[in-house]
Amino acid sequence: MNTPELHLVKELLLLISAGDQGAFTKLYHLKKNMLYSFLIKLTKSVELTEDVIQDVFIKLWDNRALLDGIAEVDAYLITLAKNRALNAFKRATRERFFYDTQEEGIENGTDERLILNDTLKRVGKAVENLPPQQRLVYVLSREKFMKRQEIADHLKISSSTVNNHLMQALRTLRKTLNSFFW
Repeated sequence: MNTPELHLVKELLLLISAGDQGAFTKLYHLKKNMLYSFLIKLTKSVELTEDVIQDVFIKLWDNRALLDGIAEVDAYLITLAKNRALNAFKRATRERFFYDTQEEGIENGTDERLILNDTLKRVGKAVENLPPQQRLVYVLSREKFMKRQEIADHLKISSSTVNNHLMQALRTLRKTLNSFFW
């Protein structure tokens, strides 16, 4: 990054950390192409690249109070982008595994399909009956495949609180589902 651009970026970061949306928009337009070039090589997907860029800038805005301490903006953005892309790959792998497992069960016959559908309905109903915060944490963890720290950041709560909500939700679901099946 050349010196004038470096000064501009530093100035933008200070303004963004104070909540200036115009400065945020300028930084986005200044850095989106650099991120796009990096991510398209990594993901080989225009859609995923655009999603990750959006996630990076959302994360940047959410953590704007910390921006004035960043020395190497490009390195910071690339690291954020790489981590977001890797998380997206992991999520896609887990989702594919989940759907493949479901399809295998359905292919085994009508009885298995009925049992699977009944079980999924019972799980859905049990999840609906969880207290709101436990339900939200459960859905983000088990259905959206977010990591606990991501959930904590997203909900602006501590990761130990996320842990507690998730453990309580799983305990309640286990107890509820055991009563259905035993």
